[in-house]
Amino acid sequence: MQQMDWRIVRVAFFGGALLAVLAPCFVAAQQLPDEISASFPAALLSPALADLDAGAVVRADIRRFEVKNHGEAVYQVRRVVTILDARGRNEGQLIVEYDRLRMLRNLDGQIRDAGGKVIRKLKKSDTNDYSAISSYSLYDDNRMRVAELYHDVYPYTVEFMYELDFDGLIGWPAWYPLASGWPVEFTRYEVAAPADMAVRHVAEAPVGEPAVRSDGRVTTYTWTITAIDLLEAYVRAVITGDAASAGGEAVLQVASDRFQIERSEGDMSTWEGFGAWYAALSRGRDTLPAELAAEVARRTAGVEDPMEKARRIYTYHQESTRYVSVQLGIGGWQPFDAEYVYRNQYGDCKALTNYLGAMLRSAGLDAAPALIRNGRSAPDLRADFPSNQFNHVVVMLRVGADSLWLEATDATAPFGHIGAGNEDRFALLVGAEEGALVRTPRSPASANTRLRVGAVEVDATGNARVDVVTRYAGHQQQNVRYALARAPHRDRMDWLRRAIELPTFDIEQVDFSSVDRREDTLALPMTLALPRYASRTGTRLFVQPNLFERSVSVPPEHFGSNRPYLLSYAFLDVDSLRFRWPAGYAVETIPEPVDLDSSVGRYTISIEVESDGTLVYTRRLEIPDRRIPVDQYDAYRTFIDQVERNDRGMIVLVKQGS
Repeated sequence: MQQMDWRIVRVAFFGGALLAVLAPCFVAAQQLPDEISASFPAALLSPALADLDAGAVVRADIRRFEVKNHGEAVYQVRRVVTILDARGRNEGQLIVEYDRLRMLRNLDGQIRDAGGKVIRKLKKSDTNDYSAISSYSLYDDNRMRVAELYHDVYPYTVEFMYELDFDGLIGWPAWYPLASGWPVEFTRYEVAAPADMAVRHVAEAPVGEPAVRSDGRVTTYTWTITAIDLLEAYVRAVITGDAASAGGEAVLQVASDRFQIERSEGDMSTWEGFGAWYAALSRGRDTLPAELAAEVARRTAGVEDPMEKARRIYTYHQESTRYVSVQLGIGGWQPFDAEYVYRNQYGDCKALTNYLGAMLRSAGLDAAPALIRNGRSAPDLRADFPSNQFNHVVVMLRVGADSLWLEATDATAPFGHIGAGNEDRFALLVGAEEGALVRTPRSPASANTRLRVGAVEVDATGNARVDVVTRYAGHQQQNVRYALARAPHRDRMDWLRRAIELPTFDIEQVDFSSVDRREDTLALPMTLALPRYASRTGTRLFVQPNLFERSVSVPPEHFGSNRPYLLSYAFLDVDSLRFRWPAGYAVETIPEPVDLDSSVGRYTISIEVESDGTLVYTRRLEIPDRRIPVDQYDAYRTFIDQVERNDRGMIVLVKQGS
């Protein structure tokens, strides 16, 4: 869990380097098929790839992971990309992450012109080295080497290679052969391991099964994909009516049964074995100092309800600790003990989870840590492939037959709010049931709401004044709270100005007091002045009643995945706005009512004119599930496109007596 505490999950390395001194094993790994020229001239790019109108083509991506034992390995990468136009220019940048358990040994690169001639080699001045420490890190040994090679005449080819030495093997590099999004001409991944070492692997199409060879000492597993393979897979998918899955999100995961990081050895042949290893790292580190045990007892004295006990302890935890990141060696996995956190009032996700769990257990509650892969767009872990697929840890609290999930690193979260990045996925529970995979809850749309009620006064010149209150709940309040909870007033105002999707407005008044209360619902009341809100043409005013939701994004036409299309969460948005017009104006035209009821969502618009001339506009959009199945993607895209078009409806007012 060396990357365990990063809020942005980094799952794979991309890029490469031309080794200054090539090891013999890597020379073999560089071998190309006969039909691919070693100089990669753009003119020899196959017509099938050249006609795809892409900004770049991956000519060769070759990776070799040579395992020496359960704790040491060498990872070598060569990546060659022909950049056809400015859209592919970013392929000239390589970012390699490393630390003291993954040492960067070699890095080089070069540019070839359209004919394949080397015209420039990577120089020291083309590279920079940066700390990857985040602003909330205490200390960290993660670094990034960034290399850049650019050229001004298209097409040209960029070639990179690099080599990493692994000292500690809790995870083997996964392979994402199609991750760049560009067409691929040739890609290969080799894993070489001692012949007596178990090598497990699991893959999704079109990766397939490896070619295996052994000399009695070393067994080599090789996966190869060519443009022909990909094109044939696409043709087959079209014929069978499953074009959306062609290519897919190809991924290969590889692991052994045992691993070693520093002097700690573990078994990951089963989830139980992995959980037992993590439990052993944490054993004895949950003893509370006497002062803290007394404080927990005082705060829960006389409380019988387990949930109320947990709430009081969680509130104390939030008020007395802060999150920092620790990423050093085994420290990327082993938590600080509870006394350390108590004395220093900080910790990373492991330390804070251990600390919170210890306090809950001291009050007689059943709490245990659970390893998880955090991230709203992060794929769920493969339950059938025990391995390190985690980057975070949270607390699960059992109360009778129910369970409550607590995020120990969030000092502003409402009690029991797990966060969108943790919900609806497998977690590995560690404790009395070491190694049990459990499922985090999935919130319904009705829990993640944004309810807006407002009054709009429009004058005869087209200017307007709006009094509105927006109430956010569930993950929708999480978005607002993350942005505003600890921000100064000036930053809060900047955020609000960016969030309001109107061309011209002034914020006359806003109340941010709800942001700091850690409540389930967050409210933002405000008053806006809208110059030239209504367009005036002769005796008519044109008003767009959908005042606040103007950026509905229609997803791309081709998703191209064999996995569900993931939204951040299911949600329900409701706007109810009352419009009043200047004296002498009447409603001439209003949009027709809308009621779109689809398997992927429900969208309605209603407009009513009351007896006093007040117009009530109500917009309701509900997406009931964050996972859009592959076979429903086109329906979802069509639905969102209809939402976007109907959101632009206009009301026409006409001056009476004219």
